[in-house]
Amino acid sequence: MEDASESGLSFEEIQRLVNLAQSTGVAEITLRSGSSRVTVRVGPPSAIPAAAPPVLTNAAAPTMPAQAVSADGSPDSSVEWIEATMVGIYHPAKPPLDVGSAVERGQIVGLIESMKLMNDVRAEFGGSVTEIAVEPGMAVEYGHRLFAVAVD
Repeated sequence: MEDASESGLSFEEIQRLVNLAQSTGVAEITLRSGSSRVTVRVGPPSAIPAAAPPVLTNAAAPTMPAQAVSADGSPDSSVEWIEATMVGIYHPAKPPLDVGSAVERGQIVGLIESMKLMNDVRAEFGGSVTEIAVEPGMAVEYGHRLFAVAVD
């Protein structure tokens, strides 16, 4: 993260960004104003060398691969999750998917708006939607589960 004096933001304003990121569960927030940019990343504490100046951000936590679970609690290998590939705001595909909808490999199942750009979310496998874990307008991050699909 840039020094607060270089970004034109006060320490209190940067602290509010950190609090916003922590309270919403978003892993990263970037604020741009003219030629200045401040990025806040939230995650588990990382080792900081003693000589390093204190910073307000940490590296984002790695996500574990998604795995569906059957009714008896054991891993269900016939169900796969379509996950978000980036941080942003989720928008449904048109027409939106419902539970029971058929999904084909490569089909656009939604969009993630990031930095005012719309990015396709495509199914990596075909099957039938068994669960929808995201709502229109919801903030998502890398690895966020979107749709459970019973794989053909």
